[in-house]
Amino acid sequence: MKKILLFVLCLIASLAFNACQKGDTWDFNYPKEVLCGGTWHGSEYLLDGKWIDITRPAYKDLQFSIRFNTDGTYYGTGYFGNGSGTYDAHGKTIRTYVDGSLFYTYTVHSMEGNVAEITMSGKAGSSLQFRVKK
Repeated sequence: MKKILLFVLCLIASLAFNACQKGDTWDFNYPKEVLCGGTWHGSEYLLDGKWIDITRPAYKDLQFSIRFNTDGTYYGTGYFGNGSGTYDAHGKTIRTYVDGSLFYTYTVHSMEGNVAEITMSGKAGSSLQFRVKK
């Protein structure tokens, strides 16, 4: 019985050590599966206290999408540019990088299932508030 208990303890310790070695820590306030489980499409933006539906044809120039991958890369298209880079996610903040330089910072106000509300800030200090959907 002692040998079985010792074996189980060693197995648990080994699994814990291997999991930590991979460096797969996630300290974002929302699950990785929610952030990385599909492509986010801009649906609305806040203008003068009113939400504007950017999925309508009149606002097609403002449409955008972004996909965050589990390997720390992302790909975006639309109004804010087409291309890829890397990202990190900590707390309520997602920072995107292109060629190692900070590109956009997203502050997540809420993220539930397939809907999120974010504020996007650029390098110049300007910011816009959006709702995005998968």
